[in-house]
Formats: sequence, structure tokens, C-alpha cells
Amino acid sequence: MGRKATGSTWFDPVRRHWFAIVTKPDKSRKWVAMPDLMDPTDRETAKRMAAVISARWRERGMVDDESTETLAEYFKRWSASRLEHGLVTVSDDRGRFNKWIAEPIGALEMGRVTARDLESFVSKLDGKVRARELSWKTAIHVWGLLTKLFDDAHRCKDLTLRVRKDNPARDVRGPDRGDDRAGAYLFPAELAALLECEKIGQARRRLWAFAVYTGLRAGEARALDWSDVHEDEGFIHVHRAINRETGEIKSTKTGNARKVPIEPALLPVLEAMRGERKAGPVFPGMQARNTLPRALRADLKAAGVERPELHEDTPTTRRLDVHDLRHTYGTWRAIRGDDVIKIRFAMGHTDLATTQRYINEAQAWGSHGATFAPLPESLVKRCEPTLSRSNSAGSWWRRRESNPGPKTSRSLLLRA
Repeated sequence: MGRKATGSTWFDPVRRHWFAIVTKPDKSRKWVAMPDLMDPTDRETAKRMAAVISARWRERGMVDDESTETLAEYFKRWSASRLEHGLVTVSDDRGRFNKWIAEPIGALEMGRVTARDLESFVSKLDGKVRARELSWKTAIHVWGLLTKLFDDAHRCKDLTLRVRKDNPARDVRGPDRGDDRAGAYLFPAELAALLECEKIGQARRRLWAFAVYTGLRAGEARALDWSDVHEDEGFIHVHRAINRETGEIKSTKTGNARKVPIEPALLPVLEAMRGERKAGPVFPGMQARNTLPRALRADLKAAGVERPELHEDTPTTRRLDVHDLRHTYGTWRAIRGDDVIKIRFAMGHTDLATTQRYINEAQAWGSHGATFAPLPESLVKRCEPTLSRSNSAGSWWRRRESNPGPKTSRSLLLRA
């Protein structure tokens, strides 16, 4: 008969957890995390918990090597598999895991995570939301990541990722939801000021005009080729996008191709752009998605458009993003009275309820100017050779261009 399981303990100051050492059937030793215990001075509680954990390991008997894979180790394999399948959210998933999941429960053994562990984790997320350490929507995204991970661990088609006989997240309630923050969009007068401001390079002003007058997603605009633009027939064929992780061509977000009607006011600009570059990408230098939002807001300030809702985050509103130019397109079409089905297909929505948001926004429209007005003549003139950096509001832009990172590499040099 072996000696009594007293439980040896150790506090990791980096991961801020107590660990218990247990003996495996092959007589080797293993450190097991006790994530709910984070007080470095509470050694007595740690020893009592370690004794219970050690006894349980002895009662369970044989434990194979695969069952000792931690949640963090499994996540690396799982996210790598998702990246191979072309999923564009992998970078965001890795950031969320490393920031919000790795420390509290990443050291737990994947095969032994319980519903109780996840309930405790959700409770901590709710606490962080109440303390304003993260938004409720971020907490929802973090929980969605975990539920998908455990669902795949239970019944993934890839058998190498199927490591559990159950899904501990299935019956666990997720974080509390809060109020949605209102998104921003541009008024016609604000877009007019932006597009008429010659402090801003013509190539960038053309990009902003194109985004508002077509409603294409950023990845779709990057992948757009001149062979997809049919001025004579009056439509743009949208059937592919750029994978923001790998830079490779993929299908659109919904997997469906669509034809977007060309607004009459945009047609002269497209014809001028085609005259300068008859083939290849429409926006050949549009590369860095992370720099676009700041470029847009800097350009708005250079044009004197400083409405607070466009530049500041608040508990109820969020500042303007490049994707909000797509929202501007949908809202403007709804204000103009276009048929909701036509708006839905032009924007590539799979759910009519998504399109309905623009209809609701249009009902609250005030007197903010005519939508889809003629574009400035300066956008039709021949483009300068490179993107102008004379924007007085964009000092950050010059700093970034002088020392580009590995992914931004001369980002947004929209050459003619």
C-alpha cells in the first residue's frame, strides 16, 4: 500500500496559479493547475486541494498521454487546422485566447475541463465586464470561441481534433449581454467635404468614394479586378475576396457571388480610373486593413469633419470604421427608398433582418443632404503617381510609412 496522498504544491508567479504535483500510473510526476486558487499566500488551502487532486488521480487509474494535453496546447492545434481551412478569424481568435483565456484556464487538461470550470470562467468574464475591463460584446466573442472549440473537441470531422466524449460547454450559460453600441455612418455633406479636400491624395479619396457608392467589403475591394467592372452593363461582379490572414483569393464572406449596380455618379470616376489602368486590380496597393480606419478618420479631420460620433468611442456609440462606409451605402439606399430586396442582394446579406437595420435607420433620417450626389470633378482628373502624404492630420501615417511593419509594408500606396 502506497503512502497517503498529501499533495505537493508550487505557486507559479507568472501564470498566477497554484499547481499540485501528482503521480501518474507510469510513476512519472506531473504538475496540475489549480486555476481557481490565485492567492500566493494561501498555502494551506493549496495543500488541501493538492491532496484531493492527487487522490483523485490515483483513483482514476490509467491515464494515457493524450489526455494530458492542456487547453492551450489543444488550442494551438485547433487554430492551426482552422487556418489551413481558410478561416479569416484565426488571428482574432488567437488574440482573444491569449488575452482572456490562456491565463485563467489555459493550463487545465483538455480532457478534464468540466462544466463547473467553464461556469467559473463565465462568472469571471461577467465580473470583468462590470469592472469595465472589457466590453460585453468582447466577452460574448470570447465565450463563442470557447464553445466552438469544445464542440469541435467533442464531434469534429477531423478525428485528430476529437479528444472528448462530451461537450462541457453545451449547457453552460454564456456571459450577460449588454446594449448594442450604435454604429456611425457619414452624412452626404460630410462625404462631400472629404472627397473635395485636396489635402488628401486623390487615390485615397477615390477609395472612400468607391466604398460608399458600392458597399463592397474591404476584402472584396482588394480582390476586385477590372475584368469584374462592367461600366457599359452598369454593374460590378463581386465574386471573390482577399483572405486577410494569408493574402490569398477566396470566395466572398457568404460564399455567394452578386452583381452590384453602379451608381450613375460613380461611373465617370470608374471610367477615369480604367483609362489610367486598363487591367489588373482596381486598387493594387490596398493592403493593410489595420491602417485603413485610422487613415479614414485622419482624412475626415483634414477635411474639417469632426463630428464626435465619428472619432470617439463611448459606452453607447463606436467611432467610424472603414466597414461603416458599407453601412453608409446601405443606409443611403434605404433613405432613397430603394426596394429592400434589391439592397439585400447588392450587399450580399443572407438574412433579410440584417438589411432591415438600414431601413430602421432611414426612418430616423433628418435633413442631411441628398444621397449619392455627383462626385467632385477632382476625382476624374488623372491620378498623381503615388499616394499623397500631405495630410496635415496624418502625422502617424508618415511615421508608419517611414518604418513599415512586416504586414503593413508600404501599406495603402495606391499607385495609379
